[in-house]
Amino acid sequence: MDGMMPSLNGYDATPLIHQFRPDLPVILVTAFVSPASMHDAISNGCNDYLAKPIGPEAVLSTLTKWLPLIND
Repeated sequence: MDGMMPSLNGYDATPLIHQFRPDLPVILVTAFVSPASMHDAISNGCNDYLAKPIGPEAVLSTLTKWLPLIND
């Protein structure tokens, strides 16, 4: 989930997504790195947080962590 989408940011979109898919892991991706933005992401229901620029190792590690928890 992008943290700064044009019409609805990821912080606000995540609770809406969880209304329909409460068990769906949401990973916020943002260039705005700060303890406050990480806290906002987690407090709004994001399961994890990646800061840009993101290396392939971080993407793979995060996806490996959360993909097994997705129930269709």
